[in-house]
Amino acid sequence: MKLIIVDDSKLIVEMVKNIINNSDIIIDIDTAENGEIAIQKIEKNFYDIIMLDIIMPKFSGIEVLEIISKKKYFTKLKVIMFSSLSGKDALKKCFKLGAFDYLTKPIDEDECVSRLKHAIDEQTMKNELEKSFCIMKDQNKELLHLNSELSEMKMQLLQKEQMASIGHLASGIAHEINNPMGFINSNLDMLGMYFNDIFKYYFKSQNSIKALVEEDDKILQIPIIEYLLSDESKYIFSDFSDLIKDTKEGIERVKEIVNALRSFSSVDELNEISEYELNSEIDSVLLMLAGKIRITCKIEKNYGNVGKFYAYSGLLNQAFFNIFTNAIDSIELKNLSKLGTIEIKTYKDEEYIYCEIKDNGIGMSENEVAQIFNPFFTTKDVGKGKGLGLSIVYETIVNKHKGSIEYECSKDLGCKALIKLPIEM
Repeated sequence: MKLIIVDDSKLIVEMVKNIINNSDIIIDIDTAENGEIAIQKIEKNFYDIIMLDIIMPKFSGIEVLEIISKKKYFTKLKVIMFSSLSGKDALKKCFKLGAFDYLTKPIDEDECVSRLKHAIDEQTMKNELEKSFCIMKDQNKELLHLNSELSEMKMQLLQKEQMASIGHLASGIAHEINNPMGFINSNLDMLGMYFNDIFKYYFKSQNSIKALVEEDDKILQIPIIEYLLSDESKYIFSDFSDLIKDTKEGIERVKEIVNALRSFSSVDELNEISEYELNSEIDSVLLMLAGKIRITCKIEKNYGNVGKFYAYSGLLNQAFFNIFTNAIDSIELKNLSKLGTIEIKTYKDEEYIYCEIKDNGIGMSENEVAQIFNPFFTTKDVGKGKGLGLSIVYETIVNKHKGSIEYECSKDLGCKALIKLPIEM
């Protein structure tokens, strides 16, 4: 702790120093012979306590007090004034300016020690409180940071639980759909074979029926003969093969959707590494979003031959799902008069596989781009997003797969996401 004694009387200064040195008070002592020197020293050095004479040449104690009371450091000082018994009005002004205590001249040794100890105790307590406050402030920051991390972890765990639930549900639904689709497909094949036989018989019988009609036109009165020669029967027989073909294509489409659902929501692959073929997995994710894509945008693909690599397939599919969902939502928010566009490009080098996803949606500002990976940050309207989508993407791509993701955006012009995934984890 440091003290400065400010008095133009060397006798008073030496007396106070001797009183302090002969007491049990431990404090560093500095001196100043007038107010001007005192101000210079106080500006350059930190003192805990100032003992300040009211009447001095150049700057009085009151003037010194007026100057330093406007400084930030003044709140950390304890100022004890030297005053004569007749200087009560001056003392009142000093206390209004923030003086802590006073000593009357001539100085009494016991009073000096007592008042100085009181100032030291107050200053010590104040310093301890400030130190405790700083510690509490740091601890509060740390607690807030931990709380934010816990909230993010909680939401990520919830997301994983939801994915696991979806996976179980998807697996059950896929199984239930596959069974009836299997015998529908089998029955359709048999139906096609039966039709081909009927079709052959139908065309072979046409000439025979026509010959019979020429011999006896009364045969036309038989309903089945009349129907077999009608334009309606010709149309039905000619259209039947197309119907079977279209139905087979529909069944294949259902099978693709079921397989995509199983791949996207695979429970076993959420926390397990398995082979991952980027292009086909992206197609699976897009198939899951087909309903939104159909009414919002068109997809332009430029797939390179990237091959397979090992990854947490379920988590990575969820990450791409979130990225594409954001791109689709961005286009939807722009209210374009025509379909928007999402461009997908994949390629690789010796170490990494790359995926670029570019949309012409509403875009983001530089400030928004700087925050997009922060948990709970969202540019969407209240109730339309929790702000966890890209936070989870970052966790999956950067932390889980040791890759990287960067966004380049312009307001109202759209965004481009560049994903980089290591070939070997």
